[in-house]
Amino acid sequence: MNATYTVLEIRRLLRDRAALVLTAGLPTGLFVLYNAMWGDDTGATTELMVMMGVFAGLAATISAGGRVSLERHSGWTRQLRLSPLRPLSYALTKSTVALVLGMLAVTLVFAVGLAMQGGGADLPAMGESLALLWLGSIPFALAGVLLGQVGSAGSAQPRGMVVLLGSAFLGGVFVPIDQLPSGMEAVAQWYPSYWIDALAQAPFGESVDVLRAVLTLAAWTLGLAALVRWRYGRAER
Repeated sequence: MNATYTVLEIRRLLRDRAALVLTAGLPTGLFVLYNAMWGDDTGATTELMVMMGVFAGLAATISAGGRVSLERHSGWTRQLRLSPLRPLSYALTKSTVALVLGMLAVTLVFAVGLAMQGGGADLPAMGESLALLWLGSIPFALAGVLLGQVGSAGSAQPRGMVVLLGSAFLGGVFVPIDQLPSGMEAVAQWYPSYWIDALAQAPFGESVDVLRAVLTLAAWTLGLAALVRWRYGRAER
């Protein structure tokens, strides 16, 4: 990974205050709203916090597609391809920037959750869950970059929204996965957002098949990284 390019990209992201507020603010606002409706005890607040943390991570990382698409259609990506920047460095940098935004969004949700729970918060479990959410978001950071590398600039946002909502439902963010049709639940277990939520809930006592979760997330990460690298390295179409 090119450290200079990565630092410049992160600095550029942090200067976009409107995007930061919107991306981090929406999941946090939903968490506050849902908690007011259903979070009548610490356990419910914790579960809602993790669910909205997953949604925050998904929304922030997938939103990378919009920025990548704008760069591609403005000609900036073509200029990068003429530079010594390697395809793998490009993939790592763009996904890292997406993860930084994701981590900011998830941390804000957890900070609000900590304030709501006060003395009843399990700080070690929250820290572990936060770390698992960040690591589990890597496939979606790559997916966001890949979405920006295909199609038109105008279609980047709608495509990202479709992927975001589909991933949220398959991850049990809006509806508990056991309440979905059995066929959809079976499909969800092959999808990364399902295991992100499962891993993030595990520090609070939920059971999870860790080996299958790791293998599923690793497979998606490697596959998407290869696609991003391939797409950047080929000629612009």
